[in-house]
Amino acid sequence: MFDEAVVVGVTAFCEGAAEPSGDEVKERLLSGGVEPWLAERLTYFLPLAFGRRVLGGVQVDETFLDGETRRRLDRDPVYRAAAARAAVADEAEIARIAGYSSEVAVVSQALQSGADAGKLRLGPVSLDNGLPPIGTGSG
Repeated sequence: MFDEAVVVGVTAFCEGAAEPSGDEVKERLLSGGVEPWLAERLTYFLPLAFGRRVLGGVQVDETFLDGETRRRLDRDPVYRAAAARAAVADEAEIARIAGYSSEVAVVSQALQSGADAGKLRLGPVSLDNGLPPIGTGSG
């Protein structure tokens, strides 16, 4: 349902030689016709989904904290669309978008400190401010 918005999102992250800031990504999404509620969700879920492609051996939690509420990632249709696109992404897309992932950042830091990837276990991603509710249509 959100496949076209995810394509706009991948382009927003990958366009240009220099990595765009988070604000630039969001502006690209909005100027590409993505509704604000969906742009917000894509800026969180695309890096998460693409980042998980590079976390081989690391145990990840399949939930996220949406403000004070714990939710399953696989029940969010935007995350599912992002994960489906990440599954077929090329190496350049994965490298660019995974670089925005907080999970990738924390695992990289742990590995640099000598941790064993096979023994790492991540808790749920926490979105302190919560996400806007899912709107109607494809966004």
